[in-house]
Amino acid sequence: MAASGTLALSVCLMGDLYVNCGANGFLAILAGLLATLLCGIINGLVVTRLRLASFIATLATTNIYRGIASVYTDGYSSQGMPPLVRFIGTAKIGIVPVSVLVMLLVYTASWFILAKTSFGLNMQAVGGNMNAAKLSGINIDKVRVAAFVFSGLTAFIAGMILAGRMNTTNPSLAAGIEMNCVAAAVIGGTSMHGGIGGVWSTMIGAVIMRVISNGMNQLGAILLL
Repeated sequence: MAASGTLALSVCLMGDLYVNCGANGFLAILAGLLATLLCGIINGLVVTRLRLASFIATLATTNIYRGIASVYTDGYSSQGMPPLVRFIGTAKIGIVPVSVLVMLLVYTASWFILAKTSFGLNMQAVGGNMNAAKLSGINIDKVRVAAFVFSGLTAFIAGMILAGRMNTTNPSLAAGIEMNCVAAAVIGGTSMHGGIGGVWSTMIGAVIMRVISNGMNQLGAILLL
């Protein structure tokens, strides 16, 4: 749930540093990335240390991060993105958009981490049965914090694609997308109780939602997906 707020804050910082502060494009991207990682760590600590439900805690932090972005930018947009961000958002290799290649790369890396690494297996174990995972010797708090950090990282990549396509950033970027992400995961077979789900099935869920949304738009209906 905190992904959209993290996305907005990190790309707003990146855009402001590049456009208004004259920072180098790579340094601006690095600053946005560091902000994303910090937000992920904070989310993880809020959930693990304060023992708040993930859904409630991240719903709160996404509004906090978006509010920080609004205060930092005074609500203004930053027009013009670093060349790398523009390349990711708008360029094509042949007939294939770079953004699609980046998406496939992220999905493939996520699948590999989830299915082929100890961290991914530990994350599934924690999601399936936290008490059993703890008794098995897994540091559940460390795994949960790392999961939030990874979620923030993917949100920043999505933010760069979106900012690159629009060539602008603003605090309302990707507002309201949270429930769409949850819906895509659920449609793809992910359990809200944890422990069940997959990367590729989630992609299929997202594709199904977009196909339905596009079809309804073609029919002249208004559907907020």
